[in-house]
Amino acid sequence: PVNLNSGWGEQSKEEYNFFIKDILKNRKYFWLNVTSSIQNTISQLFRTEIGSGLVHYLENSSPHYVIHVYYPDEAMSYDTSRQNVFGFELEFLNDIHMVLMALCVLFVFSYKKLKSFLTIEEKIALIASIIVIVLNSVATGGLHVCYERFQTRIIWVLPFVVVMILINRWRELRKIF
Repeated sequence: PVNLNSGWGEQSKEEYNFFIKDILKNRKYFWLNVTSSIQNTISQLFRTEIGSGLVHYLENSSPHYVIHVYYPDEAMSYDTSRQNVFGFELEFLNDIHMVLMALCVLFVFSYKKLKSFLTIEEKIALIASIIVIVLNSVATGGLHVCYERFQTRIIWVLPFVVVMILINRWRELRKIF
């Protein structure tokens, strides 16, 4: 129906609504959608890879073609860029990132021990950062598709908040540990 009516415009609203209503009313499709969204959300939550998508694009690739056709003045710069000549080796940075995230998770799990030392603002910031990360995972994994770059764009919030708390509470935290 979408292709018959020239895409997702106003003219295909009736057919589009038919699919949405069928998915929501038919228990089989509804629960398939719910379970798939939950699986994708959990999978997306742990998919982080710094530099995902930063690869060498060959002459037949879409980015290479678009840059050469629509931006011919920048094509030479693009072709000789470090990304296209050598690519990026970010495995070491990803290893550091994973260690940092593991330390942040340990910090969050020691929350019961720390909660009497944290201010209400620090508690709110910590909880809000976790909620933001989970909501991003729901939005990208449950409603779209699992892909590393979507979660990587927001996952830095938790280490940022943890580092801020550690800097604010360094004296008190040294007494605990």
